[in-house]
Amino acid sequence: MKILIGFCLILAPLVILGLLHSPLFSWALGSVDSWIAFWGSYLGALIGAGIVYFVTNKQVQAQRELHSKELEAQVELLRKQIEAERETQLDLLKDEHNNALKRDMRQFYFRNQVEKIEGFYDLIDELVLSTNKCLNDFFYVVKLSDIYYKSRGGSESEQLVLKIEELQLKASDWYDILNSVVFKMRSLQLSVENTGSTVNDIGNEINNLIKEIKTCYGDRDSLLRYTKPDTQPLSKTQDSITDFLSKLRNVLQPQLNAKIKEMKTMSEQ
Repeated sequence: MKILIGFCLILAPLVILGLLHSPLFSWALGSVDSWIAFWGSYLGALIGAGIVYFVTNKQVQAQRELHSKELEAQVELLRKQIEAERETQLDLLKDEHNNALKRDMRQFYFRNQVEKIEGFYDLIDELVLSTNKCLNDFFYVVKLSDIYYKSRGGSESEQLVLKIEELQLKASDWYDILNSVVFKMRSLQLSVENTGSTVNDIGNEINNLIKEIKTCYGDRDSLLRYTKPDTQPLSKTQDSITDFLSKLRNVLQPQLNAKIKEMKTMSEQ
């Protein structure tokens, strides 16, 4: 394109000069010099206008390209800012989600620990109640047996025997209940600290209690010795069970207080 324009600029004066000397311009007024001056001015004006247009067009194009590059740079910068902000928001959401998950897991852990400790308290109450009822039945059998052997052949002997047999049969249910409570305690001791030794002691005393009752129910002399105030092995066993249960409570209460305090602290965060 540039070569064509240059060629036209060189060729145009020659063409005009030829036309001025041709018959085509013989009728035109004025001398050749005047026409040459006119065409020189005219072509100069065209060339100047063309140069101005060309330079202006180049400047406009350059400014357009510069503006386009600046716009692309701004768009790219904005895109990066939006992407960075989105990444930041995602990171914040992830952190909040992870923190919430950790809080929930810790809350679940402490709540589970509290439930296990409270379960221990329920088992302690159940063991105390069941032990007392079992021993009440046993001492009632002792009392009825003493009456029976002192008044053997009396009118109430048959009724006494039936009641004694009923209570002795009922004892097997108490054995199952007591063993079940001890088994549950042994399961919980795996999750609650510092309870294993005391639970083992309680289990041993419950075994001694059941063994002693079975022995007495199977041997008359062993049973009737409980009619004497100075012979009360089961009372000592009951006292030992009570002491161990009290010791267990003393172990559980500080742990329960600590877990509840930690749960309260977490809920306030």
